[in-house]
Amino acid sequence: MYAGLITYSGISVKMLVDQNRGAHLLTMFMVDYEVGGAAQNHEHPFEEGYFFLQGETDFELGGQIHHFRPGDTAWAGVGTTHACYNTEGGRVRWIETQAPVPPRQHSYRWPTDWERYEAEHCQGSDENA
Repeated sequence: MYAGLITYSGISVKMLVDQNRGAHLLTMFMVDYEVGGAAQNHEHPFEEGYFFLQGETDFELGGQIHHFRPGDTAWAGVGTTHACYNTEGGRVRWIETQAPVPPRQHSYRWPTDWERYEAEHCQGSDENA
């Protein structure tokens, strides 16, 4: 099953700039979170910038919780874990950019998947080193 189906809920995305519009180095889109919408903790092999337009939300970046309001900005570097849970009771909307353009595969990485892989495949690897 596609991991995005499990870890995202109540979210819609409207693409504004992407490869379909001729962009080669960047994507930009609007994210709209319904009340109760969530994106579980994940990270990417690219950078993301956020400009908050509507509503208020707690947003986890690199293990720290930040409260964002309209006009606030945020940035997640390559490999920075981040998550958003819309628990404030109203719709939340922001503009998001990604650079460079995300790869067609492996653009989302879920820490729980890495932990499960490590538990299944790396036990005892220190003893063999």
